[in-house]
Amino acid sequence: MLNALTLPCTGLGASSKLLMHLDDLCAILCPASILGSPEKTRFNAKAQKTQSIISLRPCVLAALRYLFFSVDSSLNLKGIAMKLKLSARPPFSLSAVVGSHGWIQLAPFSKDKRTGGLVYIGQLDSERVVGMLIVQETPVAVSIEVDALLSEAERAEIACQVEWMLGLDQDFSAFYALARQEPKLARMEKRAQGRLLRSPTLFEDTIKTILTTNTAWSGTIRMTEALVSAFGAPLPADPTRRAFPGPDRLAAAGEETLRSSARLGYRAPYVLELARKVASGALDLESLKRTGFPTDELRKRLLAIKGVGEYAAANLLMLLGRYNFVPVDSWALKMVSHEWYSGEAIDRAKVEAAFERWGECKGLAYWFWDWSYTNES
Repeated sequence: MLNALTLPCTGLGASSKLLMHLDDLCAILCPASILGSPEKTRFNAKAQKTQSIISLRPCVLAALRYLFFSVDSSLNLKGIAMKLKLSARPPFSLSAVVGSHGWIQLAPFSKDKRTGGLVYIGQLDSERVVGMLIVQETPVAVSIEVDALLSEAERAEIACQVEWMLGLDQDFSAFYALARQEPKLARMEKRAQGRLLRSPTLFEDTIKTILTTNTAWSGTIRMTEALVSAFGAPLPADPTRRAFPGPDRLAAAGEETLRSSARLGYRAPYVLELARKVASGALDLESLKRTGFPTDELRKRLLAIKGVGEYAAANLLMLLGRYNFVPVDSWALKMVSHEWYSGEAIDRAKVEAAFERWGECKGLAYWFWDWSYTNES
């Protein structure tokens, strides 16, 4: 392992090479709260025509991807103040990520009508609220247009966020090899499927998952929109649009306010308790994004969160890149029933049995299965 890293200073505003200790680089590029455990990564520094094997924390890797692309800091007619670029592991399709599940319909996500890109309103560690438009520029790169001039730390934070949201470094080659043998999954690689759209924080994804339980999808959309509208910080350029509220804001709201303002019903105390634990530091939820825990241990910790049952835990595991469990809900019961049981009523065990042969990838196989039955069937 190298103790220091030599990089061109592209994007950091210097013309000479930058020599930093890795820990110093981590501290500058990413907040400590979102740093994960080290992982070995091959970094190809084409500008130096050398290769080094370095141990990088994942969000630093995302920031390094950004450093080696140009940064456009000039204002333009669209009101975009800054443009960043990030590379993606191929095959990659932004539209496949956006369409991977219903998160695109939940605030503060939206789809840009002009470009078809992904829009997200986020609040940074600096407390600034910014709007991001993410579009796919090449088969292996996305651009991020931001409506504000950013500091170096803020640019690096956004790079980390987008890398996580889109799973830019995820590798599905092993699963694709298996999927080619199954007609119902054979087109996954061509479609660049496998990644799931994620929120920048596990806190946001956990809240949203809790809001999917025991309600119609329209109810989830309504509750999420109400939560963002009532408690999210506004975007300066358009105060009608707001960021997802962080744990501090929700912790200060109180249960009755959550019930009345966001109409969360029985979920209000669950959301409040989670927010208070995260805000106080009693629960380090974000550390679970990069933990080395075995999946069963990670599942146990998720199930310990009030409001997270078996379905919600399986859904969160999928978002964390752990596919050992199938998130069984009413939709899963219906689809499996029509696929293999002629529409007869079935239980959870039959859904799980249908994908048991896929082992640690059973969640992926279920999620992207080419179902014969549709609501129009």
